[in-house]
Amino acid sequence: VGGVMWHAPHVSDAAAFLPFPIGLSQEDLPKGLTTVPKDVDRDTAYWANLLLYNVMEIKYSYMVKDVRAFQDRVEAAGAALLSQEGATAADYAAHAAAVIRETAALSDTLIQHYPDGYCNGCGHGLDHDIPYPDWWLKAVNYTNPKVGPAHPVQAPPATPAACVAKCPEDTFTAYKECVERCL
Repeated sequence: VGGVMWHAPHVSDAAAFLPFPIGLSQEDLPKGLTTVPKDVDRDTAYWANLLLYNVMEIKYSYMVKDVRAFQDRVEAAGAALLSQEGATAADYAAHAAAVIRETAALSDTLIQHYPDGYCNGCGHGLDHDIPYPDWWLKAVNYTNPKVGPAHPVQAPPATPAACVAKCPEDTFTAYKECVERCL
C-alpha cells in the first residue's frame, strides 16, 4: 500500500475512521459510502453516522464512551486490514460495509441502553436512574425532585409572540426549544 486515506463519514465524535488505500476507485467502494441520499437510508455511511450522532445527544457524556469503544475496535480492524499483505479493494469495501451496518446497529443499541435518558443495562456502573447534576437542578430552581419544581408551572401566554418574549436567552439551545414550544 503506497498511501492511505483515513475517512470518517461524519463528525469524529460519532464516526469511525475507515482506511482507504490511495488508488481505489469509486466503483471499488460500497454503495453505502459513495451516495448521500436525500431521504434517510441507514445503509449509507452518511445517514448511519448522522443517526448515531443525533442519538448520542440523548445522553452524550455516557454514550460517547460506548461509541469510543466501537471506534477503537473498528479502527483497529481497519489498521489490521492495512497490515495484511495482499488485501484487495474488495476487502476494504467489505470492511467499510460492515462498519456502516455496525454503526446503524450501534444507534439501536444506544437507544435500548439509554431510553429517555435512563440507564437500561448501559453499564458504566450506573443505576437505572441517571440523576441530573446538582448544578443543573439549582440553575432551574428544582430543589426537591420528589416534590416538583420550587414554583408552580404557569400556563403559557395567550399569543406566540408573548410566549417568545418570555423565552430565556442564556443559551441558544434553551431559547430555540422555548421558541419551538411557543409556535
